[in-house]
Amino acid sequence: RNPPQLVEFVEPTTNTKVLLIGTMHYNPTSIKQVEDTIDDLAQRGVLGSVVVESCEVRWNTTMEILNTPRGQLLKPVLTSEMKAASDRAVSYNRPVVLGDQLINVTGSSLSAAFKQTLADLSSP
Repeated sequence: RNPPQLVEFVEPTTNTKVLLIGTMHYNPTSIKQVEDTIDDLAQRGVLGSVVVESCEVRWNTTMEILNTPRGQLLKPVLTSEMKAASDRAVSYNRPVVLGDQLINVTGSSLSAAFKQTLADLSSP
């Protein structure tokens, strides 16, 4: 039986088994959970690809920062379960997929929702 942070299901369109790992961003326990889970799946020969909750804009920005001298100093703070998952997947020669909408879309949606909430609150 999986711990509560792991949810297993079959994606109905492709009939592919998916293991979703619930994490807290940048949390050392979550990072270890991700690494241990990917290691276990790889050792059992069932690791397909790894989907990371990030978009291309955020991912590339983080990678660019990590590749600078300043980023190396910040590496302990910038190391996330997403980066750990990517590193592990690459170490097993498995694909990494970025599975989030672009941050600018998220930002626009949040801004619109906030404005609508303020309008709703100001007119009963």
